Amino acid sequence: MSYFYVFYINETVGVCLEVKISVVIPVYNVENYLSKCLSSVINQTFTDIEIICINDGSTDSSLDILYSYAKNDNRIIIINETNHGQGYCRNLGIKMAKGQYVMFVDSDDFILDVRAIEFLYAEITIKELDVLIYAYEKYYEKKNIIVNSSSNNKQVFLNKTYCSRADKNYIFAKKSIGIPWNKLYNTKFLQKNKILFNEDYLYEDVIFFYKSIILANKIGYLDKTLYSYRKHGKSTMSVRDNRNLNIIHVYAQVKDFLLDNHLYAYYRVSFTVRCVKALMYKFKHIPFKFKKEYFTEVQKFLKNVDLEMQKNTLGKNYNKFIAFKKATYWYALMRFGLF
Repeated sequence: MSYFYVFYINETVGVCLEVKISVVIPVYNVENYLSKCLSSVINQTFTDIEIICINDGSTDSSLDILYSYAKNDNRIIIINETNHGQGYCRNLGIKMAKGQYVMFVDSDDFILDVRAIEFLYAEITIKELDVLIYAYEKYYEKKNIIVNSSSNNKQVFLNKTYCSRADKNYIFAKKSIGIPWNKLYNTKFLQKNKILFNEDYLYEDVIFFYKSIILANKIGYLDKTLYSYRKHGKSTMSVRDNRNLNIIHVYAQVKDFLLDNHLYAYYRVSFTVRCVKALMYKFKHIPFKFKKEYFTEVQKFLKNVDLEMQKNTLGKNYNKFIAFKKATYWYALMRFGLF
């Protein structure tokens, strides 16, 4: 039987029914993008949803936009917070979620297909999945270019359900799926296992990604492009300051999680490949004035990563990783950091 919930956290607006899908949207200074995002959610053909919008201390007109939409749609719940970051907002959404399943939408992105949630709900319930991954597109706003992720993943996932550790190692090897917003999650699965985002660092979704995939009993993939990820100058992934150092801390957390749960031996190779690739990529792209500090911290971290022991399984990555691990700063800068 459905019933009503009213939430009050600092300042909350909205009344929602018990629902099948909770859509969690952290909001921070996105007045130019928010209307398109909200419209893409409220116009879904699958209507049995709640839309949890956490305003994270916006200083532009984002909160006014939220109120204007909430007046016309009582499925929208507005939580008005001081600025805590995306990790905090998503965690609050997980804790509040009343839906059987939960999905995350970034407020500068949008859902592509009006039947997207309908497709996702059918797939996750029929196959009784903990996590359902789906395809997305990257929209490079400045260049007006769209790149579809489906072609990268369809040959990898085929049409199967992923359960084993070997399957999960395969998932970790795929760079394009380590984000939270191209997935639908079983809410009880997340809540029972206390799978939450990091609230202390940028790159808050890395630990969430590893925990959700490792602890899931069944993972599926839907080869439909349902989400548009917008790349622009103000997005989190375009950060241009020393918060890039956070990526070292979050991968250290993942390694600690694997060790504490006696899983490192099973996921050592895929973790090493993903971790070192991420560290090298970030070294190449961070502003020059932060490169030396970043490189010094990476070298300290890599001292505890045994690449030589994994030579046979790292394959073509081995020589590159070893060169990066043993490099001096200036050699690394010339070989890995500028081009």
